[in-house]
Amino acid sequence: MPSGESASVARYISMTLNPPFIAAFTFAVLVAAEGSPNWDLVLLIAMLFAAVVPVASIYFLVRMGVIPDVDASERKTRVFPFIAAVASYMVGFWLLVAVGAPALISALMLCYLVNTIIVTFITLGWKISIHASGIAGPAAALGTAFGPVGFLFLLLVIPVGWARVTLKAHSILQVGAGAILAVLLTFLELRAYIPLL
Repeated sequence: MPSGESASVARYISMTLNPPFIAAFTFAVLVAAEGSPNWDLVLLIAMLFAAVVPVASIYFLVRMGVIPDVDASERKTRVFPFIAAVASYMVGFWLLVAVGAPALISALMLCYLVNTIIVTFITLGWKISIHASGIAGPAAALGTAFGPVGFLFLLLVIPVGWARVTLKAHSILQVGAGAILAVLLTFLELRAYIPLL
């Protein structure tokens, strides 16, 4: 593990730009932009099942000794928080549809569900970067909502990728693969899901 100022900065970036925080931020922006008579309920559901429940499940799994740390740094143990996240996203998607959330909001929750299943299978053999995916997927959603300006969010992959490589949590290839896979999957899925919702 690296030491010194660069390691401290890298740890700070990893903590502040973690996937659940980015998910919460993205849903908040999209709920505000999309508008809905029951926007407060939509926002509550999105925050709860895209961020709060996945984070709570991680801390629970750490406390129970199922995973070694909040990053699930051992690849073979990552499947457990992924399963918990999939269950959370599934419930969140169902509730968003049930309360008549805007199509983009429900579609993004479905993207989280489907993409996490895909990443779970990849993780069985390779440690793809969830931090990079956690930036790139939301960037695709913001790009769908706001056009090219929204895709500028992708630039955050640079400091996040640097942080994960500096902390020796991932290789450059793992960071790049996580970002590319997430942005492509999310963009294509949103185009497919939104008309259906």
